[in-house]
Amino acid sequence: MEQKPKEKPEIVVPKGYELEDIIDTDDSGYGFKKEAIYTGEVKVRVERDGEE
Repeated sequence: MEQKPKEKPEIVVPKGYELEDIIDTDDSGYGFKKEAIYTGEVKVRVERDGEE
């Protein structure tokens, strides 16, 4: 049985926001090491004025 390729997750940035407002990139205080636990690709869709 063939597996379907998984779709990439999508991050939608609503009108009036920036990507930095949506994503928390501050990892201080969590005790993480310098290497990433997991990396992967995502789609980022930014809604702008005048677009539906």
